[in-house]
Amino acid sequence: MGVELILQGKDGPIAKAFTGRARARKEKLRASGKDAAIAVPEGCPTTIACVSGFLVNMRQGRLQLVTPVPGSERWPLGYRIVAQRFFSTPDEFREGLDSIIDENMLESPPPNRPIRFRGDLQYEVGDHCFHLRSRNIEHRVFDGEVPIPWPSKSRAGTVHPGS
Repeated sequence: MGVELILQGKDGPIAKAFTGRARARKEKLRASGKDAAIAVPEGCPTTIACVSGFLVNMRQGRLQLVTPVPGSERWPLGYRIVAQRFFSTPDEFREGLDSIIDENMLESPPPNRPIRFRGDLQYEVGDHCFHLRSRNIEHRVFDGEVPIPWPSKSRAGTVHPGS
């Protein structure tokens, strides 16, 4: 099995994400007038993770379903917490896991709820596809039927199924 290592040490080839303690330290330095001491490189990675899944803290008895997002004041750790449960026994862990799955991991999107893209993504209709653009990359998502029309009265980043 192939394993990819993403080395993020001080001398590593990839800059660390500007999240967590790095954000806190930058704020502390900014308050003391020394914010130039930590420069955030252009094109700096925006999240600490590239997968969605469960984050388990056994010591705190915390179970979280997380998904990566750009680090911000709202999500300073570089991931969005979709759901969270606390546990102190194996049975409570299993109950928390099952309830998070039942509430958040649906087999298909409900027809009465909008599908939203992250706020920093731009959506554009293409020919039998749609484009999603971030500041670093563009994805083209092909649709075997027809492109999904952009609803004129919806908020940016929202697609209503069946519109």
